[in-house]
Amino acid sequence: MLQTTSTGPADVLTGRQLREARDKLGWLPSELARRAGLALSIVRRAEATDGEAVVTTAQIAALRLAFTKVGVDIASEDRLMIEDQE
Repeated sequence: MLQTTSTGPADVLTGRQLREARDKLGWLPSELARRAGLALSIVRRAEATDGEAVVTTAQIAALRLAFTKVGVDIASEDRLMIEDQE
C-alpha cells in the first residue's frame, strides 16, 4: 500500500476534494487520470475516501497540476477556487 508523505496542508488532498473538482469540470475519472498522466486505478483509489487520498506526493503534484492547467485550485481545508476563464 502506498503511503502519503505530507509536509503540510498543501501536500494533502482528500478524495472529496478530487471528486468535487472533477465533477465541477464534468470530467470522468478517466479524464482526470489522462490529464494528470496517472493510471486510472490511482485516481479511483484516491477518490475512494472522503479523507486524505492515499497517493504519493508526486501523484498529488500531478493531480494538482491537471486542475491548475484549467483554472481550478484545490486549496487547503476542502475549498475549491475556480478562476474565471475570461
